[in-house]
Amino acid sequence: MITTGLCQCGCAEKTWIAEYSNMKRGWIKGVPINYIRGHHMKGRKRTFSDQWKIKQSIAQSKRFSKQEDNPNWKGGLMFSDGYYWIRVRNHPYAKQGYLKRARFITEKVLGRYLRSNEETHHINENKMDDRNCNLLVGYSWYHKYLHGKMRGGLNERILATD
Repeated sequence: MITTGLCQCGCAEKTWIAEYSNMKRGWIKGVPINYIRGHHMKGRKRTFSDQWKIKQSIAQSKRFSKQEDNPNWKGGLMFSDGYYWIRVRNHPYAKQGYLKRARFITEKVLGRYLRSNEETHHINENKMDDRNCNLLVGYSWYHKYLHGKMRGGLNERILATD
């Protein structure tokens, strides 16, 4: 059984055996791979199409160096899980640079960050209605209590556990 092969660029380094077949790369399971990564272009001149592809990829990466320049930029506003998320920098509770817009508005009104155990509640239960008069701040257990009460049951279990 063959355990390794030699790189076909001429460097005579050992290659490994393909663990799976990949038609795009020309790999066949159990057969040595032809080239070590990066060796397939050694000693060959790049064709015009290769040079053009490289030039285009560099130009594309420089083209949108700022988020605002990208055509997909929506002003830092994203909609996910029924909530609007707003792009914020250096916020202690941001998830991947985004914060729920309701929380952001509440923090601006209060003039401080909400604590980790505080949550913003939408009074009319419309997650997209982030008006200041529709937002209520409370502890996590109180937020669960409110939702339990709104569903019809008083839900004392939540109060007893928290």
